[in-house]
Amino acid sequence: MPGALSAADIADILELPNIKTHHWQIYKCSAMTGENLVDGINWIVDDIAARIFYID
Repeated sequence: MPGALSAADIADILELPNIKTHHWQIYKCSAMTGENLVDGINWIVDDIAARIFYID
């Protein structure tokens, strides 16, 4: 989309590289078309699933 910020610009503005205590990822997506929204949600689900511990 014309005028949209790049992922690197967003990360810099939000100072994401300074966050060391949480995982983060930027996915280029569109609220208008839904492009890449599922990819972003899948990343969140996978990240959370990787940190869940089950007691047997």
